[in-house]
Amino acid sequence: MLACCAVSPSGEALAFGGSGGYVHLWASTQEPSIVGAGAAVPLTPPPTAPPRPAVRLQEDDSFAAVPQHYAAGKLLSDFPAYETMQVRLGV
Repeated sequence: MLACCAVSPSGEALAFGGSGGYVHLWASTQEPSIVGAGAAVPLTPPPTAPPRPAVRLQEDDSFAAVPQHYAAGKLLSDFPAYETMQVRLGV
């Protein structure tokens, strides 16, 4: 069970703490930039994207009328095969 999570200030790493006592670290580089406890966190404003057009739906309209966003690159959920495992429920 997920107990806590943290993101590095640079956005290079994600850490998840499980109730089993393990910390799972995902990073975009071999040596991510991590700020120690009590250190000042350098903040930079996020890049701005152009606003998306407003979509007005009526009560009887389908959600299929809403434009979908398709990522141009890799997604955070695109884990390599060596970082995944098959989970089976009770047999």
